[in-house]
Amino acid sequence: MLIRQILSAIDILNFYLDLRYDIRKTLTLKKTGSEE
Repeated sequence: MLIRQILSAIDILNFYLDLRYDIRKTLTLKKTGSEE
């Protein structure tokens, strides 16, 4: 049971980090796009 909870927590953390990375990537793309 505990292992399953840990795995789900890791999945949620990875999803959250991927979201933050995507947002940062799109923000930088918008910045460079507007600068050009």
